[in-house]
Amino acid sequence: MPPLPTIAFVPCDGGLTQSITLGRACVSGEGRDLLLVVDARPGSLPFQAFHPAEGGTVEATAENDDVHVHTVWTPHPGRVDVSSRLTALRPLSLSAFEHAYAACGASAGPSLDDLWIPHLAPRRDHVIGRFALRTPCAVAQRGDVVAAIVPSTNPTSTAIY
Repeated sequence: MPPLPTIAFVPCDGGLTQSITLGRACVSGEGRDLLLVVDARPGSLPFQAFHPAEGGTVEATAENDDVHVHTVWTPHPGRVDVSSRLTALRPLSLSAFEHAYAACGASAGPSLDDLWIPHLAPRRDHVIGRFALRTPCAVAQRGDVVAAIVPSTNPTSTAIY
């Protein structure tokens, strides 16, 4: 059975940043854990508070004048489920919301041996537009460590102003 990942938070400028370790693989938010574009203004948001819950689950919150974000990390053997609930604190236009992860201790720039994005980039010379299309999966490899990112986009509720 694959190992259970560990989830930790460390101080950063203006708050806390997350790190997730699974075996030798590690990713971190590097102080820019949440990236948002609100009313055409891009920005990042670190977490301000976290607490462990049952079964190794960790919950954390982040907030600014525009939004409140509640995120839950649930570890399973070989993977971590990440679920976020974003609440607008005022009427706004949200055009992007994403969790930002980087390999722990990685320098700027790509350091992967291989990156495969099925369906949208079946060949190396294909390019995917950042805001034009979304992919159901991304598979990255560095050395003998392979990670797959599989998003679940199932909103629990939405409101249109």
